[in-house]
Order: sequence, then C-alpha cells, then structure tokens
Amino acid sequence: MPRFERVAEYRSNQPHGSYGGLFTGGSPPTLHAFDRPRMTIDKAYLQTTCVGRVQSTGHDVQVVEHEKVSVIIPTEGTIRTQFAGQHLQARPGQVLVLGRGPRQTNVLRSMSGVYQAVILLFDHAELAMLHRGLASSRRDSAPPDNYCRAVDVGTSTPARHLVHLTGVLLDDLDGDLASPLDPGSETHWQQLLSRKLLDVMGSRHGETGTTRADTPAHRHVRQAENHMMSAYEEIRTIAEVALACGVSTRTLETAFRKVMSRTPWTVLTDIRLDRARQLLLTGDKGSTVASVAYTVGFGHTGRFAKSYTAKFGEPPSAALARRGFSPRVAGSGSSVRYSD
Repeated sequence: MPRFERVAEYRSNQPHGSYGGLFTGGSPPTLHAFDRPRMTIDKAYLQTTCVGRVQSTGHDVQVVEHEKVSVIIPTEGTIRTQFAGQHLQARPGQVLVLGRGPRQTNVLRSMSGVYQAVILLFDHAELAMLHRGLASSRRDSAPPDNYCRAVDVGTSTPARHLVHLTGVLLDDLDGDLASPLDPGSETHWQQLLSRKLLDVMGSRHGETGTTRADTPAHRHVRQAENHMMSAYEEIRTIAEVALACGVSTRTLETAFRKVMSRTPWTVLTDIRLDRARQLLLTGDKGSTVASVAYTVGFGHTGRFAKSYTAKFGEPPSAALARRGFSPRVAGSGSSVRYSD
C-alpha cells in the first residue's frame, strides 16, 4: 500500500501553488491571519483515487476541479463552500460530496485552533462507468455529475460506512495497522470506496427515525442556517429567521444553544463575515470596505471591521489591499480608519 507524502506546507500566503496539486486548478489558499498561520497537505494514491489530508489554522481558497468527484470529511472545524449556485457547509459528523466544477471555499478552525479534513477524489469517468454498470440493479443511485450535498453521518448508514472505511484506510496509509493491508488491495479499496460513495449519493434522505443528529433541534438549526445562507443580507432580526422556519424565536434560540452552544445571531454574523471575506478577496474592482459591509448586511462599518478583525486576525482593509485595491469608502474620497 502507498503512504502519505507531504506535498505542501504554508506558513504565510504564497503567490503560487494550488492546494498542493490536489485539484485540477484554482487560486493559492489565503491563510487567515492569526499569530501562527499554518497549513499542511498530505497526499496518497489508490490507483486513480487520490486521498488527501488537510490541516489548517483557517483559510480561503478558490478551487477548480474538472476531473474528480470530491468527498470532504471534516474531523475538526467547519468547511463552507459555494458550488453550483448552492451554499453548503459541513462539520465533524458530516460528509460533503461535490461534483465537478469551480467552487469558492472558506475553512474555519475549531475551538482547539485547527481545521482538519480528509479529502477523497474519485475519477469522474470511472465513477460514471461504475454507476452505469450498477444502474440496472440500483436505480436509486444518483449520477456523479453536477452533484452536491452535505450528508449527516448520523442519519445515513452509507455515509457512516464510508467514514469508517476511510478511517481504516488512513490507519494503513499512516502505517498504524498491526497487520497492514495487502499491497495488492489498492484496486479492491478503490472499488469499495467508489461503491460506497454511490450508496451515499443514492441515499437521498438517510435513515428514518430520530437520532442524535436528527432531533427537532437539529432540524430547526439546519433549516435556520439554510435560510441565513440564502438571505443573510436581508435579515434584520432573529425573529424573521424563526418565522421563516415556522417556530418561535425562543424555540430557535434554545435549539442553537443545544446543538451548537451558540446564538443564532452569532451564526448569522459568521455567515456574513465569511461572505464579506470572499467579496474582499475576489469581488469587483470597485469594492470598498463600506460597500462590502453593507452588501452582506452590516449597518455599521466600524462594527463590521471589529468583528472581521476578531475572526480573521486582520482588518478588512488588509484583505482589500492584498488584492491591490484602495480601502476607501465609496464616494468619500478618504480611507476608512479603524481603531485598534
């Protein structure tokens, strides 16, 4: 069996490189500016299937993938991505499956200060061929092209099996198994993982019944987050979110405290800040700090700057300047000043 190889290590933002060569193309990752920013990428191959392992203190990246279907399994922190017109996110206990195409991704570290994830990249042509071969006996399988979904491991048996198999595979790639797997089993592993991925893609609703990840509180939180992601720039009160979810404000706040140990407003603010960072780094040339703040729903530029700096370790003007634009307020003719 192959072993992991360190293919990239970043301790600052680099002008070149695209995620350690994991994907077809894209921009270099932009590390969040904390005291000791760092990102490492390890990679191994099982025939044509790539297994990647990413560890980061937080970063943004624009990825282009034309050949592979991506499976992202976060073990710490949160990944949020915009793909095929949808806003998706995944945390530990979830699996993110993305078809081919460009995507903008924001990675947030956990309370322990790190984001970690395993990435499985399956050859699209081989996966499509396997799908066609199984189509007559497995009509529920979804074709691998243009597919995007975040799956709860707690409510999807195929996703749970895929995560378990990946864990066993990682132990072998790290050389941690007492009895390593047969070196000739790469083809078997690739086929096993590919079939399990098709199971995940075909099981659209997961298991029925109430589990820890499928309680009313979890459903309220997921529904609220989906609404926040689609209408973050328009929301003015959490009561509006609760109304859209068909529950009371108190019920929604209780659900967020139970599931995430956070308030709905804090989560909404994070979504706005993530979108603001995307706009500052990749938006229109006419962007200003103030225009971005108002676009994502902040009514006060100073509060926006303070919240942004607390989350990303740098003021929004620094992100805008790194892109080469002047951090000015539209129409003011003067730079925005921020207090320390």
